[in-house]
Amino acid sequence: MSRTYSEIHLGDLVVVNNSHIYTFPTVSMENVTNYRERVDGTLPYLIPNINDPPQMQSEAARQLSAMLTQYYRLSGDDNLVVYDAYRTEEEQADGNYSVAAGYSEHHTGLLVALSDSTTSSGLDAATYSWIYSNCQNYGFIQRYPSGKTGITGVSNYTEAFRYVGIPHATYMSANGLCLEEYVELLRNNHTSANGTDGAHLRIDINGDGNTDYEVYYVPGNNQPNALTTVPVPKNFGYTISGDNIGGFIVTVDLNTCEIPDNFPIETPDEPSDEPSGPSAPVFSPSGAILLPHSTANTQTVSTQIASDYAVLVDAETGEILAGKGADTRFGPASMTKIMTLLVACQRLTERDLDQRVEYTREILDYTKAGGYRDASCHWSEEKYLGDRVAVRDLLYGIGVESAADCSIMVVCYLVGKSPAESEAVFVQWMNEEAAAMGLQNTHFDNVIGYESENNYSTAADMAAILTRALECGLIADILSAPSHEFLAYYTDGNGQEASYRNTSYSTLFDAHGSGSGRIGAYEAEYGEFTLDSLTFGGGKTGSLEYDNWEYALASFATGPSGNRYVLVTGNCSVSADVMRDAKTLYGYVRAE
Repeated sequence: MSRTYSEIHLGDLVVVNNSHIYTFPTVSMENVTNYRERVDGTLPYLIPNINDPPQMQSEAARQLSAMLTQYYRLSGDDNLVVYDAYRTEEEQADGNYSVAAGYSEHHTGLLVALSDSTTSSGLDAATYSWIYSNCQNYGFIQRYPSGKTGITGVSNYTEAFRYVGIPHATYMSANGLCLEEYVELLRNNHTSANGTDGAHLRIDINGDGNTDYEVYYVPGNNQPNALTTVPVPKNFGYTISGDNIGGFIVTVDLNTCEIPDNFPIETPDEPSDEPSGPSAPVFSPSGAILLPHSTANTQTVSTQIASDYAVLVDAETGEILAGKGADTRFGPASMTKIMTLLVACQRLTERDLDQRVEYTREILDYTKAGGYRDASCHWSEEKYLGDRVAVRDLLYGIGVESAADCSIMVVCYLVGKSPAESEAVFVQWMNEEAAAMGLQNTHFDNVIGYESENNYSTAADMAAILTRALECGLIADILSAPSHEFLAYYTDGNGQEASYRNTSYSTLFDAHGSGSGRIGAYEAEYGEFTLDSLTFGGGKTGSLEYDNWEYALASFATGPSGNRYVLVTGNCSVSADVMRDAKTLYGYVRAE
């Protein structure tokens, strides 16, 4: 598994203090109240302002609510107040805080402060002894114990609790360590270059003498543009967190399958000029991307097409052959998934493609809420929970069917955290890729392309992304496929593995022959879709609903000599006219 050095700033174990500034990576926050439910008609804890509830990262918010709800069930005390959690850099700067903006763990969305509504002070340790004694069972530690001020740099803030995850919180609590001491312990005593050298930290969270988790540290490579190969297990669940100092912490869940004496580690291959084999990345870009650019021969298009934005690019040279508002930002909709595929294929290995990913309740719920509520999904029914599909087939689901659940399943497989946390990390990778490509008018804040003011691109930038993506043979195959049949696996009533066939159908091609897809819409209105001198290859559709539906398309075609051309159009109000615009614009290709 590869990580960029900037990813040391992401994860549940980042250390933020006076020595280690927070870099504000893209991380999604949720209202704590999203997880608060009444118990026998009573809210188990309070917040200062219902119109502006505290926010945290989703798993931290969920575990916090579970902890405070259990405290209420046991004590009947509903006076606990969640009075502070996530703070922006501006809020930290404008507030009367002892810690400077950028150096507070409140920025992470993992720190929460509690108080008692009946007093004007913080949280009395004697009154709330259950919280202090059991917070580790929910993944929290007391972040600033009174005896650790010389290490943490923060005093008189004993009511602050930090989410780090259950195994780490359990170990820190049992051994009296603050977060700084714990990370230092891993760096000094449990560093691993290949996942098997060095002693892993073994953690027993159940007190039964059995190891439930193994933890090890991997130093990051801080050289410009370098990747760090983080060794991970082949057959166990794991998470990777940066420490915000200089490396990565791998946490292996040994309860995810039968434990051999020495669990297998996916170790990096010996360096070579041409990586190959099952551990090689699916796609490794070579050379700089040719960004689309205008020339004296570029044609300006206006009333000839219905789309508001368009660009036709010679993929071999980067020359813009024709354009309309090519550098104007708009919502790329599901064309976003081209970047999702590109980033995924750079981080997946050939071996990963055959690994199966489970359709879980978390994924089902996540793809039915928020910006995903109306998104197209392949499953979206409870009867499919527990079904398992190979990563390769999920990639086809992303590019062929434009399925949101397939997207999140791949993202969760790669990042290894909850859907919200995994998406936040993956979006960071997407934006890093866009920056590395030199795209100055592109920013993503989700992996499927739902409407958001912070998810935008231009026709020219999307053309660059598609051009790069088509260098990957697998992505080119995906975007050329009218449909894709695959096997889904499940456990039958006898506990045996069974399977069934399933099919993803293209949102571009008329795979059913019944007028479906953009081409089907065109042919129902205008007749057979053909290009005069080019062979149409495929692409990725997009659509967003504003006052009316707006349609987009990123596509490609080849000329008689094999030269490839990339076309992007956006904001077309009629589905059938998307392909009519494509036909018109491909006509601007000069004779080869």
